[in-house]
Amino acid sequence: MAKILITGGTGLVGTHLSELLTHKGHKVALVSRAASKSSYPIYTWNPEEKLFPIEALEGTDVIIHLAGAGIVDHRWTIAYKEIIYKSRIDSANLIFESLKANKNSVRTFISASGVGYYGNTGNVWLDEHQPPANDFMGRVCKAWEESATQFESLKIRVIRMRTGVVLSQDGGALPVLSKSVKLFAGAPIGSGLQYIPWIHIDDLCKMYLSVIENEEMQGPFNANAPSPIDNSFFMTLLGRIFKKPIWPINIPSFVLKLILGEKSVVVLNGQRPSVEKIQSFGFKFSYSDPEVALRNLLIKEKISI
Repeated sequence: MAKILITGGTGLVGTHLSELLTHKGHKVALVSRAASKSSYPIYTWNPEEKLFPIEALEGTDVIIHLAGAGIVDHRWTIAYKEIIYKSRIDSANLIFESLKANKNSVRTFISASGVGYYGNTGNVWLDEHQPPANDFMGRVCKAWEESATQFESLKIRVIRMRTGVVLSQDGGALPVLSKSVKLFAGAPIGSGLQYIPWIHIDDLCKMYLSVIENEEMQGPFNANAPSPIDNSFFMTLLGRIFKKPIWPINIPSFVLKLILGEKSVVVLNGQRPSVEKIQSFGFKFSYSDPEVALRNLLIKEKISI
């Protein structure tokens, strides 16, 4: 059993992950900007003022760094892009300096990252050796991962999880897209050919559990299902599940750019990351078929695993 400290633990991934880790016998504590009701101990911090709860480190074996301002929560103004950047890198630097200055037992640091690291790469399969894109998200993810890699200088094992589009009924993109289909407004976005590197929330949490428990695993891992599909097929699946038509006319890219600005790249760019690396460590997906994953989440259809 490990004591695991999670930053950003009250978010979508952190909430599900905390439940799984606890179920598996691990002890979970959270670091948050504000105290709130929780079944887990919560320590408060303030990265902007460089305030970290040193007492949270007592007995901690693993730190999972999920904290960061939402990528799609606001328009990408110059000011908000700075918030996206600093909320990830500065907070990781604060943890690093706190560990460096204080006695601790941390042996593993796991940082979230994103497939935005790769930029818009078409239908090319991507392994973890691919270089980062020279765009905003590529630069953010590169700096994000570098802020994690520095923990290796403290003899701490580091893992960087390049996460795809997380499918969950509790938040993220899926409820929004599902609602559009239910309201007869579902349509492919942009060209419709951009790949969506999706992953079921349960499989993503299982990945975190795997890298925690297998100390041979380190470095970057693509965190998506083995079967990325294009946007057009994704919308077709939603239409099939809800028995609703999907418009044959795509939502033009220029319309999304007018509405969303630079942030439109989140839905217009696509990646096709390979998961051979994590599979080589014996990881088995519960949801490798996108329709099975969507049915499980949207209509609670059970599968035999």
